[in-house]
Amino acid sequence: MKPIFVYGSLMPKHWNAHLWEEDAIAMPATLDGFRLVSWHRNFPYAIPAEGERTKGYLVVCDPDAYAMILQRLDRLEGVPHHYDRVSVLANLDGEQVEAWVYTPNDPDEYENDFRIPDNDWDTFLATEPTTV
Repeated sequence: MKPIFVYGSLMPKHWNAHLWEEDAIAMPATLDGFRLVSWHRNFPYAIPAEGERTKGYLVVCDPDAYAMILQRLDRLEGVPHHYDRVSVLANLDGEQVEAWVYTPNDPDEYENDFRIPDNDWDTFLATEPTTV
């Protein structure tokens, strides 16, 4: 069972964390090779970008709830029509961990969207509230 790297509305204390937080824990982590962009600054997309590092969390699920949580998150993210769930290597306490991440299935469509400073959605929200 792979943990899930979350970087936006699925992070702890954000509006979609309720989909996993009863049956999982989250640990601060980073993801190399992706940057955050946002359409109209409402929610972020992680798109491939060499040399970039995105801040987020690894969500580690209770084994008995794993399939249910993935199903909830896939539904939320519109897999496979809007997002894809792809396998990546995330960084946790200096170790690389194989994980899932949700990324748009056409990342080129978002290439010119607003770049989230430091690829950190929490810091961005603290300095510039969104319309969500």
